[in-house]
Amino acid sequence: MDILLIPALLIILMVFTWRPLRSVFRFIVLVTSVVPGRTLSIVNALTPKVAVEVASYTTGNGDEVPMRIWHPRSSGPAPAIILYQGASPAGENHEILNRLAQGLAKVGFKVFIPRLPRLKEVLIREETVERIIEIFLQVHKRQDILSDRITTIGFSFGGSLMVKACLDPRMNGLPAKVLSYGSYFDLEKTLKFVLTGECSHGGYSYSFDPHEWGSIVFFHNYLENIDGDFNSKAIHSYFLTLVKEDEKADENYAALSEEDRSFIDLITKDREKSLETALTVLSKLRSTVESLSPRYFTANINFPLYLVHGTEDNMIPFTETVAFSETLEEQGAEVHTFISGLYSHDEAGSGERGFVGRIDELWRLGRFMNNFIFR
Repeated sequence: MDILLIPALLIILMVFTWRPLRSVFRFIVLVTSVVPGRTLSIVNALTPKVAVEVASYTTGNGDEVPMRIWHPRSSGPAPAIILYQGASPAGENHEILNRLAQGLAKVGFKVFIPRLPRLKEVLIREETVERIIEIFLQVHKRQDILSDRITTIGFSFGGSLMVKACLDPRMNGLPAKVLSYGSYFDLEKTLKFVLTGECSHGGYSYSFDPHEWGSIVFFHNYLENIDGDFNSKAIHSYFLTLVKEDEKADENYAALSEEDRSFIDLITKDREKSLETALTVLSKLRSTVESLSPRYFTANINFPLYLVHGTEDNMIPFTETVAFSETLEEQGAEVHTFISGLYSHDEAGSGERGFVGRIDELWRLGRFMNNFIFR
């Protein structure tokens, strides 16, 4: 992000709103946390440092699972924010989540980033919904947080699973705010999109270059539902080296059997055959896929929901959030939506909007975040 953007935003904020200096500080810290660049290091140098703790939470099975906690400088109970990861091997160590957590801690929140084991394995499973509930209830019992001011934010595939978790009777009415970022509405449509890059909504069609992880995510999740002469365990292991961007990925590929390599080449390089195989798998798993799709439980959503998506997202298309938002509006539910041209799936996009366009987008983003977090 150009270093001139922050001074420009500061001037706009002062001229048009005359807000107190504290609001200006919060605005700058939050915007630089979600749109990094040269300004981020400057803001970090000029703002108080906050501490991060390596902790854990306990699952219903008694397992201890890692969790990072970012602490604000203030003493006494603090409002809390739980950041639920997407499908990523980085888990609680994800750079972008920790950058956001650090910014939120600097403006007074205690921020929790728990590992969701299945999503860390890049697997979209029902059991993650239970983990999300367990984490929330354990945070809710803590004495160092304000139990009536717990905000939940879910990312990517984790965001949709978080929305389902919030419908569980054990969480009814407990989250103060709920935001889903870059998440899906219809899992079946999203799984097709990761293979084709094609999506549509409202009579308009869109075409993207599918994310390089797309086919890997799909077949890693549903490999056991495909008939073939290949070693599932070996292929799962290879897929994980790819999403981890492991330097040994090429070496691991070479060590696979000829049958395994042929299958991988088929599903990652032959888009037509890959889609054909995927459609066969989806026809077998429709009920499972539907059970994880917000499309099929929107009627039960009885809490205000905030939705954010980047128009450049080539893993989960922004049309998923548009469809989600429109469905909730038609049902009379409270929904607040922000579609941004600044983002791809998990990072700032190409930003081909010019200086004035980026200022306008950052201004709208800052206002949306301020309303969500502090209103």
